[in-house]
Amino acid sequence: MNSISRISRRIILVAFVVLSARPDQLRAQDANDDDKESVWTVSPHSRYENKDISGGVDLSNDLPTLLYGVRVERAGGLSFDIFAANLLGSGGGLEKWSAVLGYSYTATSWLTLSAELSYFKFKNDSLNAIANLRNALTLGVTFPTKVVNIGLSYNKYFGGGSASYYGLNFDQTYKKGDLAFNPVLNFTFISQTIDQIRLASYRKILKSGRPVGKPGTTTPTSVTVTGMSGITLSAGLSYDLGSGFTVDALPAYVYSPKEELAANTHQFLWSVGLTYTMGL
Repeated sequence: MNSISRISRRIILVAFVVLSARPDQLRAQDANDDDKESVWTVSPHSRYENKDISGGVDLSNDLPTLLYGVRVERAGGLSFDIFAANLLGSGGGLEKWSAVLGYSYTATSWLTLSAELSYFKFKNDSLNAIANLRNALTLGVTFPTKVVNIGLSYNKYFGGGSASYYGLNFDQTYKKGDLAFNPVLNFTFISQTIDQIRLASYRKILKSGRPVGKPGTTTPTSVTVTGMSGITLSAGLSYDLGSGFTVDALPAYVYSPKEELAANTHQFLWSVGLTYTMGL
């Protein structure tokens, strides 16, 4: 527990140092206008989800979750987000906590680059396919157009094991007054060797009370999963309530073809969130 605390303190310290540094773009801007202050925003946020599923992978073992945290952003693309999530219902309790340091850079009107470094900790390291892992490096490329934004992502998990996730994303945001609509179509692909105790199919067998494996056979201790892990179609709605408050709702359909990653192939998800944003 002490080692986890030391790691979390280091991540927060690194985030503070990086966020305090001035990127070259901001230096040049400050040189032209010494009176102009850097823009900071702090955003406490919370969200209720009927299930926590990402890229076709069931992270909450079919239980609803309550997520809460704080996000800090600075003009120029730097951000730091720390949050936790609780499982609700029978078998609930703390699901995970995470700290994420990110940077987004708009290279041109048609190209945006992004990177995130995450540290996370699941309370139960057999809860899902990535529960034994501790870190993730996410690299993204987005090509904005007037019709649709096309995004490519690479997510490398490490620390306690390894996994690679690849994403293809299509989205666009439409605004009318204080209301915003954001339809998204996402395809996720995976390459990971997963221990048996973290397989959704294994947990499903244990829950049913059926014996694991056939008499006279040896059940493998791990399984290598490759290929498409999920297709997600969502339609996000957000509304600016004024005074810094924003409420949003996110209904989604998820197709999870890998029984090792999710107990159900077809799932309907929904979540509601509230964010308060203040400038510094």
